[in-house]
Amino acid sequence: MRNVAINMNNIPRRHHWVPQFYLEYFAVPDSIGTKSPEIWCFQRSGTDKPEFKTGIRAVAAKNDLYSKIFGDSKDTTLESEFSEVEGLMSQIWETLAYGNFDFSKSDAYKKGFSLFLGLMLVRHPIQFSDWEKLHKRIVNILDEVKKESDKVTLEISGTELELDFKEYDSYRNQNSTELKNSFLDSAKENIMRLAEQLLKKRWSIVHCDKPSLITSDSPILILNDKNKGINRPDTKIIFPISPYRAFIIDDLIDKPHWQYYPISESNAHELNYLQWVSSDIKFMFSPRSIPDVLTEILKVVDRNSV
Repeated sequence: MRNVAINMNNIPRRHHWVPQFYLEYFAVPDSIGTKSPEIWCFQRSGTDKPEFKTGIRAVAAKNDLYSKIFGDSKDTTLESEFSEVEGLMSQIWETLAYGNFDFSKSDAYKKGFSLFLGLMLVRHPIQFSDWEKLHKRIVNILDEVKKESDKVTLEISGTELELDFKEYDSYRNQNSTELKNSFLDSAKENIMRLAEQLLKKRWSIVHCDKPSLITSDSPILILNDKNKGINRPDTKIIFPISPYRAFIIDDLIDKPHWQYYPISESNAHELNYLQWVSSDIKFMFSPRSIPDVLTEILKVVDRNSV
């Protein structure tokens, strides 16, 4: 796909890091299929009105999130490519959310889902925040190194590499826009890397009889010793599909793949609890009353404290 710089006034600026087609599965039931599906939201902190209902277009979105900015123009190629992936997923999501399809029939399904989850992991705004923090740490280290010499020799896997500082000032002095552009330049490569890792894992679907599951503005949970990094030992990944279903992704590759496992309402509430305590989320989304969901989560807390 060609990179095209477009006048900033001619294209939509609202970019969602949680797709609207996905959020509609968690919308208030009587608003699904309307022009403006609504969802119940609960903000974790920093507001006098933590619970509110709003349109799905208003949540998990930010202006120009995936646009590379060049003066008065912007390149929206990446957002267009993300939308293409979302469009493909939206065509299969209803079957995934409510059907009983055998996804083991073709590797194409797993490839598509892996690409989509890789995209969801990379596109979250917290990833850009981490990119900025990484840049700052590197600069702090190299500033100290540069005091000693204009050239440094590093040994990596038995190979000596010489690092000079000819281009360092341009790297060091990047502003926020330049840092964002460099982050977006790396996005596709990181998405593909994650997708390849996800393809190696076992995928299963858990399902419950009632619409008990919730989601959030950071819906992919990574559970391991550090709750980050999908390749750490004993990693489990949980991703709500709909109020009835969730992906469970793990490394038990010797076990049957693409199985459907029933869970109880109590089990579903435990998954909601894990979603709620995730450090990355700011908003919880639900088709059901927020007080009811919070009551269920508190019961999980009480059970776990016994």
